[in-house]
Amino acid sequence: MMKKLKILSINKYYRLAGGADREMFNIEKILIENGHEVIPFSTVSKENNKNDWNDYFIDGLNIEDLEKETLTKKLKKFSRIIYNFQAKRNLLKLLDVVTPDVAHLHNIHYEISPSVIHALERKNIPIVMHLHDMRLFCPNGVFFTQGKFCQACIYNKFYNALFKKCVQNSYKASLAAMLANYLQYFLRIWKKHIDRYIIPTNILTDMSIKYGIPKNKIDTFDYYIDANNYVVSDNYEPYFVFFGFQGVSKGIMNVLKALKILQTEGFTNYKLKIFGNKGPVTNDIIKFIDDNSLSNNIEYLGFVEDEILFKEISNSLFVIIPSIGSENSNCVIRESNALGKMVLGSKIGGIPEQIVDGETGLLFNTNDLNDLSSKIKFLFENPDTAKEWGRKSRVHVEKRSDKQFFYDQLMQTYTKAIENYNN
Repeated sequence: MMKKLKILSINKYYRLAGGADREMFNIEKILIENGHEVIPFSTVSKENNKNDWNDYFIDGLNIEDLEKETLTKKLKKFSRIIYNFQAKRNLLKLLDVVTPDVAHLHNIHYEISPSVIHALERKNIPIVMHLHDMRLFCPNGVFFTQGKFCQACIYNKFYNALFKKCVQNSYKASLAAMLANYLQYFLRIWKKHIDRYIIPTNILTDMSIKYGIPKNKIDTFDYYIDANNYVVSDNYEPYFVFFGFQGVSKGIMNVLKALKILQTEGFTNYKLKIFGNKGPVTNDIIKFIDDNSLSNNIEYLGFVEDEILFKEISNSLFVIIPSIGSENSNCVIRESNALGKMVLGSKIGGIPEQIVDGETGLLFNTNDLNDLSSKIKFLFENPDTAKEWGRKSRVHVEKRSDKQFFYDQLMQTYTKAIENYNN
C-alpha cells in the first residue's frame, strides 16, 4: 500500500484564473480523495479558495504594474519579478512548521519566481515541475509578439524580448522578464535543480529536451478531466462559440475577419457567440462587429459563470479555437469535447495533438483567413458532420478520463522525484 504523502503545491494563483489553475485544483482534489495532504503556497487574493495556509502566502504581483507605479515601487517590483525574496522567506517559514514529501510546482514565473526552488533545496524537499506553457523558452510564454508568431528567443536569445517589447508591449516589463529568464538560465535552474518534470504535450516535451532538460527526468501525460462532470445535450442550435481570454494571441479577430469574408460572399447562415474575460482586444471586437454590420450574426456576451457557459456550449454546433500564439494543452478543447462538441482549431502548438482532424474535430491553417472561413462555412452547411464529430470527441475524452490511471501516473512521478533526490 502506497504511503500517504504531504504534497506542497506552489502556483502563482490559488483561484481559478486559467487552465493551469484548473489542472492544479483537479490534481489537489484527486490527491485528497486518495488520502494525501495538499499544502498550498501562492499569492494573496480576496478571490482565493479557502485554505489553512494563507498566512504564508505572498503579496500578489502583476507585471503590468511596472508601467503604473512610482519609481521606488517599480524598482521593488522589478527585482521581485527576477528573484522574489519574499517568496523564499515565507516558504522557509512554512517549511519550518511542515515537512512535505515532495513539492509540485505549477506556474511560478515572475509572480513567485524560482527563489522558492532554493528554499526547497535548503529544506531537502524533492521537486516536481509541471510545465503549463512555453515560458522556459519564451518570456511571454506563447511565441507571439507584435501581432505575429515568433520564436526569436528560443535557445536562450532572451534579449529579443526586450527589443520586441514582448511582455505587455512594455520595455520595463520585457526587461524584467528577460533578466529573469537569463538568471534562470545561468543558474541552470531548470536543468540541474528539478527532480522530475510533468509535460502535457509531445511538442513541449521535444522542445524541453532540445533546451537541455534531461529526457530521463520527463513524464509526458495530459491534463485530467472528469467527463462525468459534464452533461451532454442532444440539442444542436445553429451557432458556434468562442470562449476564453480576449487577447491578441487567441486569434478572435481572425474569426471576425473570416466571417466578414463570408458576409462579402453572401453567406450569412451562421451565428457566433463570444464569451470570456475582457482583454486587450475586447474594444476591437465590439468595434469590428459594429463597423462591419455583423451584429445580427455575432453576439458579444463577455464573462458568464461556468454553469451558463457550459449550457451555451452544450447547445451549440461547435466551438472554435483560433489561436495564433502557441498553445500547450488547451482546456477549452477538453471541456468542449466533454460536452459533446467538436472543436475547429488552429494548427499551432499542442492543439493538433488534441484534435483528430476529420474525426473528433477539424483543423485549419493558422492565420489563413480563407481556410478558416471555408471551414466555418463547411460546418454550417454540414451540421450532421459537426454533430457526429462532436459525439466522437466525447467518446475520445471518456477514454482519456480515467482518474485511476491519471492518479497512478502522478504517483509514479512523485516516487521517481523522491528516488532521484535521495540518489
